[in-house]
Amino acid sequence: MTRAVVIVGTGRTVHDDLQKAALFEADYMAINCAGFLLPFVPFKHWVTWHADFFEFWPLIRGLRYENSEPEPIDRIALHTGRQRRLWPSRLRWKPPTYWPALDMPNSLPLAVNIALNGLEYDRALLAGCPVDGNGAFYLPSGMSRDGYGKAEGDSVLSLLERFKGDGRVKSFSGRTRELFGEPEQ
Repeated sequence: MTRAVVIVGTGRTVHDDLQKAALFEADYMAINCAGFLLPFVPFKHWVTWHADFFEFWPLIRGLRYENSEPEPIDRIALHTGRQRRLWPSRLRWKPPTYWPALDMPNSLPLAVNIALNGLEYDRALLAGCPVDGNGAFYLPSGMSRDGYGKAEGDSVLSLLERFKGDGRVKSFSGRTRELFGEPEQ
């Protein structure tokens, strides 16, 4: 049986992409703040390049969605590429697993690398990861995150190109769909 993971970002397309992803049998992996902004998604994994944010992101998820959280935070495995000094005495959950050999300088390619080469999923399906510079779903229309434009998007796409050859990565929207193609069941 093929093991698939839906890697969930915060692009404007995320809600439409998640509806499409629901048709696939797969685990779910959050990237960055998707882990606390999308409480209805039953995340099994949570990845960020910013390991120090794991000191408080899970706490925000727990506080914000205490009565509606589908998975308690201790059931979500945290992952990062680079080891950072975290304050274990402040953590109320397991510290993240570090994947230094798989580290990449952006959370999306890092998540794909950990999913395929660390956790050994057969397929990675990108939802809410259009890399199109149109901003995040939580920002007003026409507003993008500071410093995130075409140049950063091009950089992320060039990092993702290493995963193009074998067809294991697909995307539901945007420039990543142009690069990898759309998932088929």
